[in-house]
Amino acid sequence: MNEITKSDAPCNVRLRDVAASEWTKIRTDPFLFGSFAFALFVLPLFAVLASMQNVPITETATKIGLSGTALSYFIIGGFGVLVISAEYPTKLIHLSLAAVPRRIMLMAAKAIVVTTSVVIGTVLASALAVGATHFIERNDHAIGSAVPAIAGTALAHAAVALLGLSVGALLRSTAGGLVSFFTLTLLPGGFAQVLPDNVQPWMLSLAPAFPFQALRSLGAPTAANDLTLLPVWQSLATFCAYSVILFIASVALFVKRDA
Repeated sequence: MNEITKSDAPCNVRLRDVAASEWTKIRTDPFLFGSFAFALFVLPLFAVLASMQNVPITETATKIGLSGTALSYFIIGGFGVLVISAEYPTKLIHLSLAAVPRRIMLMAAKAIVVTTSVVIGTVLASALAVGATHFIERNDHAIGSAVPAIAGTALAHAAVALLGLSVGALLRSTAGGLVSFFTLTLLPGGFAQVLPDNVQPWMLSLAPAFPFQALRSLGAPTAANDLTLLPVWQSLATFCAYSVILFIASVALFVKRDA
């Protein structure tokens, strides 16, 4: 298929209309929307299950309530991959480019919809999870730093969704995108285990999988800074930078090559 250039784009195509179309694709695709909904459902589910265990009194309700962030984090990343990679086997990407020839606009709309929906959904699910934990524990545990932990968790989930979208755009394959995404997020942390003790903390703090682990420790007796040399928010900022850089690279490649 010949590449459609920016000059071929209709003048009346607006970003908000493209974003609305992208959201319609997500909510009308059972598998795509199901993966998104399940990732959010995991948070309150794990919070309730964790609250039913014999949890030490020193743990905060925030840390207990966000115990499902690990699984949710990786499902959201897979969701990001699927948002674009699922369009290639069905040739839906050709229809998308016919409607929106401006490829930068199309990718921008996908990124906006993915990150916005993930932030809103994660904030609501995390707040429900922490609130449910606090209610079940009958105030036996301190609430902890709930607001920064929830905000950081939402930001980390949005960044990992953008990372998944970027990987999916680069590889244009669901299987390859998912494998590459999990490798990219898990391999650095595993590789750090075999590094010297003086290098290991740096590798862990720069690993893409670190932010969600550190955010759960906000307000907990053991500070997240004890785990690595980088503070929690600096580590999260580093991960967000990874996602943005990879997204820019994926957009540049998406614009240059054929669909």
